[in-house]
This record gives sequence, C-alpha cells and structure tokens, in this order.
Amino acid sequence: LEIKILQRARKKGIVVLHICKDQIRLPMYAGYPADMVNWAIHDCKYDLAAGRKLFPDATLLGGFDDRSGLVLDGNMDQIAQAAQKLVDQIGRERFIFGADCTLPTELSYHRIHDVIEQVRRT
Repeated sequence: LEIKILQRARKKGIVVLHICKDQIRLPMYAGYPADMVNWAIHDCKYDLAAGRKLFPDATLLGGFDDRSGLVLDGNMDQIAQAAQKLVDQIGRERFIFGADCTLPTELSYHRIHDVIEQVRRT
C-alpha cells in the first residue's frame, strides 16, 4: 500500500522519503519510489554510503546530527571538515547536506545561515 501511495504521489511531484526513529531497517525501504531519502544516520547502523547503495537513483539528504554535535555547537572549521568527509565518502552528485531530522526550535537562524554558508564553501 505504501508503494502504491508513493507511486501516485510521484506523478504529482517530488517524493521525499523521510524515515524517522532510531534502529531503522533501511534495506526494507530499498526500491521505494522516492526522489529524495532522509534518515537518522546517527541513530542507526546505515551511513550515507550504505544509503547510496540502497537508493542509487535518489538524492540523499542529511549527514549532520540534528540533536547534538556540529550543527548545534561546532565551530566552522569542524563543520567544514565534517562536510568534506561526507563529500569524500559519497560525492556531491545527488546529495544535499542537512540534518538527520528536525533541528531544535531554539537554534538561531543566524547559526543555521552560518552553517549553510560554510558547507557551500566545501
């Protein structure tokens, strides 16, 4: 049923498959008709490279922990190093840097802007 819903939705626009929660069974979703896929890589055993194998035609979104770490309190050099490591791991094609899930509401827009600008320079 999920696949039928996604197929129908895909006829109307872009489908983003956001798989929330920890310890997910990511291979279970391989083959889902999604244009973009996002999951909590910091809460499960599947990193972006594993996701690339499972979803070879989809754009991957994520790479940064949404609840702790660099986006929240790392310095810009650390963010640049982490971003470069992700690029080295999976490349730039069909990849969008982002948080694994929703960023905390108390995170300032200024901070988000600074992180975005730093990642763009990577």
